Amino acid sequence: TADGDVNGFRLRHAFIKMHWDNVSLLVGQTWHPMFVTDLVPGTVSFNTGAPFNPFSRNPQIRFTYSYDKFKFLLAALTQRDFQSNGPGGFSSSYLRNSVLPNIHGQVQFSSDGHVAGIGFDYKKLTPRLVTTKNVSTEESISSFAATAFFKLNLEPVTIKAQGVYGGNLADLMMLGGYAIKSIDTTNGIEQYTALKCLSAWLDISTGKEIEFGLFAGYSKSLGADDNIAGSYFGRGTDIDNLLRVSPRIQFNSEKTRITTELEYTSAGYGKPDNTDKGKIKDIKSTSNIRLLVAFYYFF
Repeated sequence: TADGDVNGFRLRHAFIKMHWDNVSLLVGQTWHPMFVTDLVPGTVSFNTGAPFNPFSRNPQIRFTYSYDKFKFLLAALTQRDFQSNGPGGFSSSYLRNSVLPNIHGQVQFSSDGHVAGIGFDYKKLTPRLVTTKNVSTEESISSFAATAFFKLNLEPVTIKAQGVYGGNLADLMMLGGYAIKSIDTTNGIEQYTALKCLSAWLDISTGKEIEFGLFAGYSKSLGADDNIAGSYFGRGTDIDNLLRVSPRIQFNSEKTRITTELEYTSAGYGKPDNTDKGKIKDIKSTSNIRLLVAFYYFF
């Protein structure tokens, strides 16, 4: 995923999925369950709604039970390309140090093209096994996240939306992470606190041969539960809020599509206040406008 290998091969999806009457078992790498494939934003941009929409592919074991119009999902995941941040940079080692995998549970309801659901996520990281003073440590940071989502199939209009609230979501390409809340100066042992954020997005589209669409997303940093005494590890830890609005138009003809999208993004940058639980202060907004044109051939 680095620029030096931009034209190289990469592993996106590679899994085995076994089906029984009402049960399926998936083993391998595919989307994190927080990225709900039944309601992916229709953006032209490759960001697929990130950082408002959770975006990550993970090696996992996923168990799904279907009953009538309901689907119950339980997954145990690790990290590969999309990793948590820590003292050594972005790495999957912090999750592996904790032994316990990322755990996710989800319930979905679907009927006549409509979808709705909720999900809950638990992650435990152990940033260090040895402190800077060469003392063994098992201090970890546990974090929770919740999501709610729906899709309304109101021909010819389709409405999709999702909200996410939680801590330490950097591995999902979202704002947040964690920070050091205390340091024992005698042995270097650190304690941590999760940085939380709230994010929501909406995608509306209508039409077939000529399709009009609009994506809008907003994300807000909420700080931590504790004051900060040391370094921050995450993504966008100096960003208070993010806003994106991106209208698009698509021309569809058999297997060909020509589409264009105007993407406006605004970010409020500032300085985290360690004495106020890492909340961002002295915020200054900056914005960017991007025009995209894409040509597709489906086969």
